[in-house]
Amino acid sequence: MIKEGFDIAQAHLRHNCGSTRTAPTITITKRPNNSSMRKYYQAALIITALVSVVSLLFYRHEYNKLRYVLEVISFFAYHANINEVRGIAFGKTYIIPDINCHVFIQGKEQHVLGIFKHSRISNLLKSQSRKNLEYAAYQFVCEYSQPAIPEGVSFFNKRDVSESEYPILSVQNLPHNLITNDIAICIAPPLNRSISRTDMMNFLSFHQMIGVDHFIVYDYGIPSIFTDTMKQIMNSQGLNVTFTVVPWNFPYTRISPGISGEIAERDCLYRTYNKVKYSITLYWEEYIVLKYHHTLAELLIDFEKGLLASDHYRLNSSLFCTQQEDYHPTGNTTLMIFKKTRKISEGSMKNRHVSISKPHKSWITDSIDIDSYISPGADLINVNRYQYCSNSENEMSYTHDRSISKFAENIINAPIFKQYMTRQSSISK
Repeated sequence: MIKEGFDIAQAHLRHNCGSTRTAPTITITKRPNNSSMRKYYQAALIITALVSVVSLLFYRHEYNKLRYVLEVISFFAYHANINEVRGIAFGKTYIIPDINCHVFIQGKEQHVLGIFKHSRISNLLKSQSRKNLEYAAYQFVCEYSQPAIPEGVSFFNKRDVSESEYPILSVQNLPHNLITNDIAICIAPPLNRSISRTDMMNFLSFHQMIGVDHFIVYDYGIPSIFTDTMKQIMNSQGLNVTFTVVPWNFPYTRISPGISGEIAERDCLYRTYNKVKYSITLYWEEYIVLKYHHTLAELLIDFEKGLLASDHYRLNSSLFCTQQEDYHPTGNTTLMIFKKTRKISEGSMKNRHVSISKPHKSWITDSIDIDSYISPGADLINVNRYQYCSNSENEMSYTHDRSISKFAENIINAPIFKQYMTRQSSISK
């Protein structure tokens, strides 16, 4: 036997009688060197290890991402009904892990184990347009047996050993009785993040002019100098208007805008519960247009007196493309909303419905059926949305709608508009 990496491939012995014996014939084949084989094995192991690590990291990322959004999206938790705390969550459609909840009671050190329930939030778009959505918004409910005031709540996965890693959400204890007849608008983050400060100011000034008493802004990164200026203006003018900024903790940007709008709307209903009579959730690009009335309060009072009395109203939306040529309005204003008058009835706004709701009537409703809302009709009230349109939308048939122009003269003299423009002029000097 030949060692050191060599094998015998062939050996022949010949024997001839009476002749000399010939030496064996040996054919030798050399094996690959051990060091070369070792390099191949190492390379294969490294590739396998990298694939395994990447797969593990991807799985861990997806798991942590789902776990994160299911516990952190709630800005606050809310308490209105006895022995119940509610929060808002976001995650994969139809995939909710086994969850428990703890309620932290005022004046007690130990938390209380609650009973977890959840329901899917769906109230802006019809279900037919939501079948294939990958993500969804959820309402989390933690019920507890002790009659006490909650201070915090924590939702956590039953399978996790360490419950302390999960955040404790502060609980806002809401009023038990309706205290005002005010109207609030909650402003969801814009679809176009480059919206200007002037456009935001115009939105606030216009809606304050038609009778909105409270503004709640979900802050996606608005410059603090703007929000501080708005607070100063509203306080200094004696307008009796509040301006509240809420951090928008939403961890995802590439999702259906309808879902982020649903989350903002549900949080708005909780946040304004028994603090206002009506609440509305809009985007910065949307304006409520009254056809005959001058204030929202006048319109809603008329509704309450007649056949249109309801806890929920559904407003239709119309799209106005900002790249269309300007209409030259009467009056001394150059604001965009008065110059863009080409209304498109179809397009991306076809399924967008804006709701005017009574928050104190919405708490017990998990999933709102918008088809049950009363629609006053576009001849009384409508929502105009101003955005840069797609090529197909820009080529659609249109009609001219100048109904918003009746507010052109008034907005120039509106206190928020005047004060803001005065401050901007003094800064530029």
